[in-house]
Amino acid sequence: MATVKITVLKRMLNQDLADEFCAANVTVPCPNFTEGQEFVVEGGRQQGAFAVQPGRIFTRATWSSSTRGTFSGWMKDDDTIIACCSDGLRLVVFEVKRISD
Repeated sequence: MATVKITVLKRMLNQDLADEFCAANVTVPCPNFTEGQEFVVEGGRQQGAFAVQPGRIFTRATWSSSTRGTFSGWMKDDDTIIACCSDGLRLVVFEVKRISD
């Protein structure tokens, strides 16, 4: 399996939706990540803090990248895909990039 690097590109807060739908006062983007933070997935296994936290979010994108799947015709780089978490209020956008075969 290939090695995959996951990089946090952007954190966003949809304040209007948080104000309308959340019981709690949500005023900050996701506190679990910071822009530029990186995680490595080797042999299909997530390493470090990423394995403890929301690593399962990227199962399909990471699996596809680590098993040499490509995103040709959609992404400029066949080894890269952009993925995001499922939290519609505090969205985090990630780059999932195969870095070795």
